Amino acid sequence: MLVEDIFASEHRERAEYQDRWRKLRDPSHARVLPLSEHLRLFREAGLETDAVKTFDDLCPEVERWLETTKAPRERAEEVRRLLEEDRVGDLSGTRPFRDATGRMHFHARTVILTGRRFRCLP
Repeated sequence: MLVEDIFASEHRERAEYQDRWRKLRDPSHARVLPLSEHLRLFREAGLETDAVKTFDDLCPEVERWLETTKAPRERAEEVRRLLEEDRVGDLSGTRPFRDATGRMHFHARTVILTGRRFRCLP
């Protein structure tokens, strides 16, 4: 089994802040799971984890990211405001930043989990 997904901070308040702006962008978003929850779900599914690789080099440009869901203007403005607050206050763990041209980006931390079915011998 191989799973690739984004993951959230282990701190509930930070994860909830990230979910707040993600839900504004895409109302179908449920929530970003922390790495510990990804691992728990693997274990509960009877999978033994073989490898965990994390990355933080995926840095979507916010305007392009907002365009992909065609977020309404009011919600897009609120996302921009929340990300700016996040950039200044480090509220979500995604470390928003402005590039040399002034465009806003954030780190979409990703994990790749690989595992296999665990079987007990009879």
